[in-house]
Amino acid sequence: MVFDFLDGGAESEITLHRNRSAFDDIRLKPRILKGGDVDLSVTLFGQKYAAPFQIGPTGLNGLYWPEGDLHLAAAAKQAGVAFTVSTASNTTMEEIA
Repeated sequence: MVFDFLDGGAESEITLHRNRSAFDDIRLKPRILKGGDVDLSVTLFGQKYAAPFQIGPTGLNGLYWPEGDLHLAAAAKQAGVAFTVSTASNTTMEEIA
């Protein structure tokens, strides 16, 4: 049951299959930038982050790995990006903070 929760999608998995198909259609063409410095940092609500990305809220991270939210929060801090706690978290916000 846990594997199905982690690996599967809702109902008949139609959205899961459509998302997979859409990602398969994406082709990235790497290009090398020459000269100039790239700064991906962004300021959000007065807090500066290293990049305009975040670890989004995913529920029940404790099913994926023991104390999963704590590990994700630590990884986000190390990378300098935001971490958002899910309402379905196995860990309290006080423990994560």
